Parts: sequence; structure tokens; C-alpha cells
Amino acid sequence: MSARRLEGEASGWGGALRRMVLAGRGSSCATSLLFWTLSMAVLLTVSVGFSLHLSLQDATQQTMTLAVNTARANFAKDLSLRQWATRHGGVYVPVDERTPPNPNLAHIPERDISTPSGKRLTLMNPAYMLRQVMEEHADPYGTQGRITSLKPLNPANAPDPWEERVLRLFESGTEEAMEVVGEGLDATLRLMRPMVTQDGCLKCHAFQGYKVGDVRGGIGVRVPLRGFRQAEATLQRNTALAHAFFWGFGMVLLGLYARVSRARAKERTDLQETEARLRAMTESLRDALVVFDADGVIHYCSHVCAEMFGWHERDLHHGSIAALFDESWLGPDWRMKLLSPPSGQDGPLYTVSRGVGRRRDGQGLPVEISISQWQRHGENFCTAIIRDITHLKMLEARDLRAYVNRIAISALLEISIEPLSLSRKLEVALEIILTVPWLAVKYKGSIFLATEDEHLEMVAQRNLHSHLLHACHQIPFGFCLCGRAAQSRQVVFSSQLDARHDITYNGIVDHGHYCVPILLQKRLLGVLNLYVDHGHPYDPEEEAFLTTIANTLAGVIDRGRADDRVQYMASHDALTGLPNRMLFHELLNQEVRRAARYQQILAVGFIDLDHFKKVNDTLGHEAGDLLLQAVSTRTRQQLRDSDTLARLGGDEFTLILPAIGDRENAVSVCGKIVRSLGEPFLIRGHACQIGASIGLSLFPAHGQSIADLLQAADHAMYVVKKGGRNGVVVYGEQGT
Repeated sequence: MSARRLEGEASGWGGALRRMVLAGRGSSCATSLLFWTLSMAVLLTVSVGFSLHLSLQDATQQTMTLAVNTARANFAKDLSLRQWATRHGGVYVPVDERTPPNPNLAHIPERDISTPSGKRLTLMNPAYMLRQVMEEHADPYGTQGRITSLKPLNPANAPDPWEERVLRLFESGTEEAMEVVGEGLDATLRLMRPMVTQDGCLKCHAFQGYKVGDVRGGIGVRVPLRGFRQAEATLQRNTALAHAFFWGFGMVLLGLYARVSRARAKERTDLQETEARLRAMTESLRDALVVFDADGVIHYCSHVCAEMFGWHERDLHHGSIAALFDESWLGPDWRMKLLSPPSGQDGPLYTVSRGVGRRRDGQGLPVEISISQWQRHGENFCTAIIRDITHLKMLEARDLRAYVNRIAISALLEISIEPLSLSRKLEVALEIILTVPWLAVKYKGSIFLATEDEHLEMVAQRNLHSHLLHACHQIPFGFCLCGRAAQSRQVVFSSQLDARHDITYNGIVDHGHYCVPILLQKRLLGVLNLYVDHGHPYDPEEEAFLTTIANTLAGVIDRGRADDRVQYMASHDALTGLPNRMLFHELLNQEVRRAARYQQILAVGFIDLDHFKKVNDTLGHEAGDLLLQAVSTRTRQQLRDSDTLARLGGDEFTLILPAIGDRENAVSVCGKIVRSLGEPFLIRGHACQIGASIGLSLFPAHGQSIADLLQAADHAMYVVKKGGRNGVVVYGEQGT
């Protein structure tokens, strides 16, 4: 059983060429049919003509045969009569007007006799008797007999020229002579045979010298051919009519056959043309076409299908549809996988799914299968269109990759406007980069910022070894892979540990790197350092993406530095660089919450410079500014890194001493500050002597809020001022 083929037609020059070929085939078939029909018509005509010719010849031959047989029959009759008469020596008949005595027999004494009654009789010899019979009893068709001889007794029997010639031929041994005399209906058949002398003949002809056995003459028969020719013409006409009818009937049958054949040929040509168009369409499809039955037996597969799966068409024919798909995807019940109807559909009429095909060599390939089901002669069939979506998968992966890239870049751009410090922004940026799904990097890396002295300073990292945190905290340009990327301002790739890795440690795991310089208008801002597995191949697409990421990071860094500058200017004193009132209150709020959480003692101090106005008035404001800068520097040297020194304005400074432990420690720190500031300052060649009055408040002893703590410290400072200045007082002591 042949399966229905679902095929289509290719377009363009290919389709036009196929149509020309098909038209040529149709024209060739029509020409062949016309040639065959004309050949059969000619053959029929020749056959009928030849048969008619033979039939007409046969009719003529039959006519002549009939005429000859008639002549021979008459001859036989005349010969029998003559022989009978000869055997009896002639006969005597009464003499009358029709039969007078034969003068040619006068030499016979008993020619005439009388009967006893006196009736007169005369002798009729065989020739006389035969002549009379021939004359008086002619054939109804005009056949006449005649006897003749070269030596006739009766001059009337003298031969004509033809008879004379024939008689002479008889003497030479000829036994019969025949000839048609005349034309058309007036023609006459003449036949003559010799008369041989017998004993009975000598009675009348012995005196002529004949002996027994001599040819004495001949008996001739004249047969008019008019009747025979008329019968022949009728027969020929009927024969011609019969042949004409047969020829006409044959031509009609041939015409009908040609018409039917032409119709069938046209149907066949149309079918072939349709099939050729369908096949051309199928061959032009980039998708595979398979027709299989309800048992999964393949009845048809296109050439594209065979090529797609690495088979020959003949190998797939009558094979199983399951052979085209990977067993791990298809499973044992292929019907459930391929023919399950979509949701909301009553029956399995049309399904579309994606799966995994299997080539002949075992290689898998992603495919999309569209299956429609139909019936033919009560049997169920399925038509499957299989598309190799390897390229589509690549495009989808590329689109997904591009989408992920856009999300990553958008996330980096969003980070740049977040109110975070630059270091925090870079930490979040590194987290985003390391979690890009398609990027084949380890969850491990770092971001360096370039310094003015051509060093790289690590500001963000993930999962680096402690040795690297120390050794790579600062890297000079040209050192190790990151330094080389900074120096060359080109991406440095390594698939393994090599001689360019200047920093290593015991137990280091072999790995590779992408070191990407972060550039902003050819200005180096830093380096992005990412880790890859050992042996990871170089990927231009990865480098292009990381370069884009680095360019985006350049914007983040530039924006972050600008934000840091603005934030610094907004939260720090422009003269001394110390936190201003706003930042001081924010930091104090954080430290109070921390101290409350961990139940620690926090000290807050107000510092007021003694005799500063005198220096400012004496040496000028510029000298006063220099003195304030020197005070902030000297005071900061007496504090811990966790302590905060802020300038509220003028010559007023504040302190935050977190986790100070107890009152004595706070007083000790402030005492060092007082002693340090009591030493002279050299400002533009002038020794300036000032002092400091410090008031302290403790959390939580002197208040739970910022306002309470600041008010208590300020009150304690004024107590110092009133008590002679240049000292330290804790709130609640010395009359506060």
C-alpha cells in the first residue's frame, strides 16, 4: 500500500525548470500517443486494403475458376455424349427438317436406312449429334460448345485462327487450352481439349487416314463472362463494403481508444506533474517529511529526512518511527509522546512538540515535530514534519544570552545610581558578573582600582584565598596577570597556571583567568579579574561581553567616585577633612544603636580650643585655618581608627569614642588630647600656644538619646571653661 505523499513545489528558477520538464514530458506523451494512433490507423488501413486486395483478387480468381469449371463441365458433358455416341457407332434418327442426312457421311453405305414400317432414318455420327445438341440446347448462361478439326468433314467445323493454333498445340502434346477473349462484360472464356481417335471414330473418319490415338480435332467451349463478371462485381462490392465497414469500425474503435488513452495519458501526466510538483516541493523543504501508520511503520520519508538522520530512504522505508528519536527522550511508549493531543482537543488530530532526534551514528539533535493524523481506506496514518532546530536552539541561546547580558548591564547601570559607596557598588557589581548564567567563569574573582602611583588596589573580591587577599592587596603595573592587563590595557587570557602568574601559593589549584582592563576614554580605572577552569578554551564572545562589562564598570566607577566626592563634600569639613555636623550626627546615631545592642559604654566629647581667637586675630584667618588643620591632625593621632573626630564649625570639635570600656579610659584619651594640643604649633614661623577644654558624656549613664548625650557633653565643656580651661570634665562631676 502506498502512503499519501504530502509534498509541495519549489519556487524560482527551480520551479520553472521543473514545470518546463513536466510540460515537455506531457508534450512527449501526447506526441507518442498521436504517433501510435496514426501508426495503428495506417496499419489498419494497409491491412484492410491488403485484405480487400486479396479478397478482390480471390473474387476474380473464383470467378475465373467458376467460369473454367463451367467450361470444363460443359466440355465433360459434350465429351460424354460424344463418347456415348462413338461407342454405339452413332445413332439413327428420323429424317426431318432439323436433321437431314449428313452429306459429309455420304461415303457410308448405311447412312440412310428405312424401318420395316417404311420410316426413313439417317445416321447421326457423334460429331453431327454433338453439334446439333450444342446448337439446340445451349447453356442458359450462353455457354456454347463447338467441335473443330484441321481436317473437318463438315466445312462448318473448320477452325478459326485461335482454334487452328490450339489444334496444332494439341498435336505437340498439349492437353488443354484456355483463353479469355474480349474485355469487360463482353469477354468470353474459350476452352478447348483435343478429340482423340477411338475405334468408333474410324467408322466415319478412317478414310481421312486417322488411326486410333491420333488427335482428330478438338472440342471447344465458349463461356460468356458477363454473368460471372456481374456476380464478381456484386461480390467485390459486398466485399469492399464489408472491408469498409470493418475499416470504419476499426477506425472508430481506434479513435475511441485514442481518446480514452489520451484522457488516461492526460490523467497520468497530470498525476505525474502533481506528483513531481509535490516531490519538488518536498525536496525544496528544509524540514523532513515522514508518513507512518498506526503501528509506527514508516511508509514514506523525504530525501531531507534521510539526510537529516544520516540514513538512506530505502533503509527507513518500512522501519519504525521510533528509530528516528532518542530513547532517553521518547521512551518505550512513543504514542503517548508523539500522538498525545493538546489540551482542550477531543482527539489526537494535530500535535506539536520538541524532542531529541537520533542520527544513524548515534549523535543526538534537537528537533521540533508537528504531527497530523488522517485516514485512508479506513486505516489511520500520521504525517510528521520534523525540523532540525539546532540553529534555532543556538539563536534562542544567543537571544537568551543577549537578554541576560542586557539584564546584567542594566543591573550594573542601576547600581551606579544607588546611594552606595564605590567599594560597595563594586562588590555588588562583581556579584552580578559572577552569576551571569552562560558565562563560564568560577564564582571567584576580584575588581582592582588603579592608583596614581601605577598600582592596582583590590576593592572587591569573592572567594579569594587568604594568601591572595594579602599578596594581591596592591599590585604594581606589569606584575602578574592583572598588572600586565593594566600595563598593556589589553585583555589578558590564560587557560592555566603559567609563567605570567607571579603570585602563587602552596596548594594552589590550576586555573585560568580573564583579566580585563577597565578603561574610560583610554584612561585606566582598574582591572576586572575573573577565574575560569583549567583548560577552558578562549571564547571571543566571552571576551566581547567582558569588555562590555568592563566599559560599564568604568561608568560605575566614574559615577561612584563622583558620588563619593559629592558625598564627602556634603559630609566632611572642607578645611580639615573631618566629618561635619551632619555626618557626625549620623555616625553618633549608628554608634548609639550599636552600643545599645552590645551593651557597651560610649563616650561623647565636645572640644573647644582655648585662645584660638587670639591667634586668628593676630596672625590672620589663613594662619587660623592652618592652625585648625594642624589641630585636627594632632588630635587624630591620639585616637583609635574606630574613634571619630568631627568639626562642628569654628574652633569646636566633637568626639565619638565607641566601646571605650569605662570612664577612666575616656578621660585618659581626652587627657592625651589636651596635653597634645597644649604643645606649641609652628604656623608660618610663629609659635602658637593654645589649649583645649573637653566635656564628656557617657552612654548610657548620661542619656539614651543623641540629644541628651550632646547636651550633657556641652554642659561639661562649659564647666571646664569656667574652671580655668585646658582640661577634661565628665558630666556630673565638678558641679556639672
